[in-house]
Amino acid sequence: MHHLGGWDSRVQVACCKVQVAGGPKVVETYCLSILFCLLQGARCGRINSRLKIEVPYLKILFMIKGMHAMFYSSDADGLRKFFRDKLGLKATDVGDGWLIFEIPEADLGCHPANSPGEDEANSGTADISFYCDDIQQTVEELKAKGVKFTNEIEDHGYGFVTHFQVPGNFTVQLYQPKY
Repeated sequence: MHHLGGWDSRVQVACCKVQVAGGPKVVETYCLSILFCLLQGARCGRINSRLKIEVPYLKILFMIKGMHAMFYSSDADGLRKFFRDKLGLKATDVGDGWLIFEIPEADLGCHPANSPGEDEANSGTADISFYCDDIQQTVEELKAKGVKFTNEIEDHGYGFVTHFQVPGNFTVQLYQPKY
């Protein structure tokens, strides 16, 4: 299998070459806007967060295949349990209770840093948030599990936003994107 594609800046669509295993050595081109979710070895893809498609024989090779994010917490063990028990994230124990969580989907944004005197983040700041399809329903489900929210849902233009408290005494953003 070979990754032979890239970003086509003229149409803003990512395309790549994929090989279908278990059959003739045929290489076809697929548009990532259709197969964007086949990032985890193409075992299971998502067209959107409600519909799953099973593609066990397809593998896409990327230069960058994922992203590892970290939360630093004064209560790391409590935060791991929160992610596992409250948010329902699946994890692999890599030893001594150190959990690495599987994240079903991700995106990455690049925002301008603040100018002196502004309230926005400084250059080099990283921010991690979670997103969902139905923020009202998700908030209700998380509250039923004992999750504490620090503010009401607000419309921030890019999506509907709230924040919840996590072990280690900090908050994490939850939003429902409009994009």
